[in-house]
This record gives sequence, structure tokens and C-alpha cells, in this order.
Amino acid sequence: MAEHSWRIADDGIVLGEVLEISLQRTLLSAPSDHDPRPSYGRAPLAAGQDVVLAGVGTGEVFWIGFQPLQRAVQVAVRVREESPRDADLVSGGEWMPALSHDPRNYLIVPPERFVSGLGPRNRRLWVEVVALRRGSDTEGRARIDSDEWSRLAAMGVHVEVLTSSEFARITGVTPSPLLETNRYQGRRYP
Repeated sequence: MAEHSWRIADDGIVLGEVLEISLQRTLLSAPSDHDPRPSYGRAPLAAGQDVVLAGVGTGEVFWIGFQPLQRAVQVAVRVREESPRDADLVSGGEWMPALSHDPRNYLIVPPERFVSGLGPRNRRLWVEVVALRRGSDTEGRARIDSDEWSRLAAMGVHVEVLTSSEFARITGVTPSPLLETNRYQGRRYP
């Protein structure tokens, strides 16, 4: 198998040893007065050939959570839905290969930690880290526009979102159903 910049650990994707990515499952019908909706747990993951496979059930939607792996590092993250016309899931517009500040087409993690509103139509995703900044002050940085940021060659991962039955057929693992007892009751992610 080819060498990747990612690995799977505890149903999370570790990208470049700087960022953990998780697909947080929730119910389409879950009432929510805040964004993102409450998580019912992480989507199960499996390594495919050059892609991470994720299982999401009928009536479920998901949001993507981001957690930096080093306290003193911020990362710039981009997310693309691959379809006949690639969509930028951060800006909401058409995917552009270059970074843009207006409209901003990247997240700064931290303080931003998720992309929400994803569902069954988001079948193939590309998540990439495009820059990082080291330092103890990780608050208030909303733009990649200073010498403090190191631009990186895109380091990313393809994620193929499958139905529970597709995931079970390919991996032999059936995603567990979402139960109210599994709903996250505590502090917001992370």
C-alpha cells in the first residue's frame, strides 16, 4: 500500500501528525439550537486504497470536527466536496485552487473547529492542511497573511462516505445505530 500523510486512530484521521479529523454522526431530525448539532459518536472508519472509508446510516448527517495535535500549533484547513462541480465546504462556493481571504475559503484551527451541514449527498470529500503556524499565541488569528505562517504543499486525505450497508459489505463492520444514550451530553466538541 502507498505511503500516506494520514493514518486512522480511534475512528479519527490523523493528518500529518498535526491535526485529528473526525466525522461526528448526528440525526437529521435532531433538534438543535446551536451549530454543530449534538454528536452521537464518531463514524466508523476503515482504510481503503488511497482513501478513508466512513460509514453513515440512513437518517444521519455528519459534521467534521478538527482537533490540533500540538497545543502551540494552528493549522489552516480546507474542505472540498468532490462532485461533477467541486464545492468548497468552507466558503460555500465553487472550489478554487488558491487560498482566498474574501470570501475566506479556509478554517484556522483553533479557534475554528468544525464544518457542519454535511449529509448523504456529500459522498467524496477532500480535507487538506495548507499552512501552519507555531507559537504560544493561538487566539485571534483569522487570516493567513503574515510571515508567521508556513505554507505547505497540500497535505490531505480523501474520505469516501458510504451508507451503513455499503460500509458493512466492504469492511465487514456494521456501524452501530444512533441511540439517545450515546448523544454527547457535555461540553461542545472538542
